[in-house]
Amino acid sequence: MKLSRSNCRYLTLQTLNPCYPITQKAHLANWMSYMENGYPMTAPSPCFTELDQLRDYIYQTLCEKEQLEPGAFPMTERIIVRADDPCGMYFCLHGPRSVKCTAIWETETNSILFYGASGERFLRTQLTAAPAMQVAA
Repeated sequence: MKLSRSNCRYLTLQTLNPCYPITQKAHLANWMSYMENGYPMTAPSPCFTELDQLRDYIYQTLCEKEQLEPGAFPMTERIIVRADDPCGMYFCLHGPRSVKCTAIWETETNSILFYGASGERFLRTQLTAAPAMQVAA
């Protein structure tokens, strides 16, 4: 398979969270899967017991992707509802100059989909365990 610059544009080690060590062999396997299937790379499966841990992971991942200083920009969240039942959460990191990066936590599949400022999905994280969603009364 011949690689071009456009194929490799989003495939950098910067997209991986340094909190989750990954071997070079595993990184190569994820990269080859992307090239063959056209799917974004998947991150190692983290386990969160608290909603704050999930928020921090999402915030750090979005900041890292857009090379933003963590703690300098606010993140908002909304609960996603389907047929009056909560089915996920929408997170939006508000960066400089109206830059917005988003993530969606799907509780049905227990995965997080990350989207960059251009709207293109750059990462999918499958969670092994996730916290209970807290809905305000």
